[in-house]
Amino acid sequence: MRTTAALIVLSAALVGMVSLLMRESTQLWHLAAIGTVAGALACSMLWGWRGAIIGLAVGCIFGLVAPVLYIPFWLAFTLP
Repeated sequence: MRTTAALIVLSAALVGMVSLLMRESTQLWHLAAIGTVAGALACSMLWGWRGAIIGLAVGCIFGLVAPVLYIPFWLAFTLP
């Protein structure tokens, strides 16, 4: 049950990041904030406060790297 809830939180964060990446007014801190909150929530559900600290760091890093990870999808869906 906790794993399912954590996967739902992470999926919602991923959808939120993709929708932010589709907008031109998105700043990098928006993605880092979503990644940080989602990582902390998901990992705290699974492993408690120690997991929240790890999830916070990993989520922030993933949020900062998200634009680079989005490039292949951007190329696939915007080029003819």
